[in-house]
Amino acid sequence: MSNSSYISSPPALNLSSKSLRKTAILWLLFILFENSLIPIALFFILGDIFHVKLWIIYTVIASIWGFALYVQFLIRLWKFLRRWKYYRPLSSTETNSDQNPSHPRLYSLDTTHWILLVALSISIAELIIATALTTPSIRVLSVVNQSMFLALSIAVFILDVGSWFAMRATFRVSSIARGEPLRPGLYTLVEDVMAVDAGYGLEFRGHINARWKASPSFRLLFQRLSPLWSVSGIAVNGVCLGVSIVLIDDTHGKGEAGFVIGFAVPYVWAFGLIIISVAVVKSSLQKERERWSEGG
Repeated sequence: MSNSSYISSPPALNLSSKSLRKTAILWLLFILFENSLIPIALFFILGDIFHVKLWIIYTVIASIWGFALYVQFLIRLWKFLRRWKYYRPLSSTETNSDQNPSHPRLYSLDTTHWILLVALSISIAELIIATALTTPSIRVLSVVNQSMFLALSIAVFILDVGSWFAMRATFRVSSIARGEPLRPGLYTLVEDVMAVDAGYGLEFRGHINARWKASPSFRLLFQRLSPLWSVSGIAVNGVCLGVSIVLIDDTHGKGEAGFVIGFAVPYVWAFGLIIISVAVVKSSLQKERERWSEGG
């Protein structure tokens, strides 16, 4: 590497780690309480202590579950509608948007938004079915978490498979333009979440893209972490879904074990992987800096 082209470190992502960490922890804890701990507590408190009718318990739980996710989904949509040029993916250029002049903002929605739409739609449908039946179904209610995580894991896995076989995108996948090689699914989720939900916008999309192209270690990090999330997500939530269904007897309204499994295990899996991922990322970034210095 010549002196004129030498770069002393990998392209920076320019993240404010302290404030980002606090916000992420608070949001994740809120999701945990709202979608897991509170529904489990209500299920037993209302049923065993106050002897509330099952259909009322199911309705209360269904009305609470997912509120933060719904709000965040709408906030993401509002951001795209309000400031789509700031939050849009890199490949969703103004030229591409001009090809769809009637809906340039909707055309610029990132892939994560469409994945969330599918995942949340499945869970919402299950909540409606569980509470709308003449005899409310604890079996259907118990699988909303597994269904959501399973849909997310399958979407990530599809992108992972595409990246393994160096397949090219048949349509835009966030910042990956049509015809470009696919990247691991986790890369797409991280790019979209940081750009839109964390508010770093188009600038972050450019930074992470530059880092991906410049750093083999950075690419390897996602190539290892993404399958860990997608494969384990499909396995854990698929098995969990099956077990919940088997352990529940809708006829007699029995299924405490299946309900607890459905509302607890997916989050034990998710938070466990978050802890593992944080450790892996720290180690990998340290090694990346060391290898970059040696390469220089």
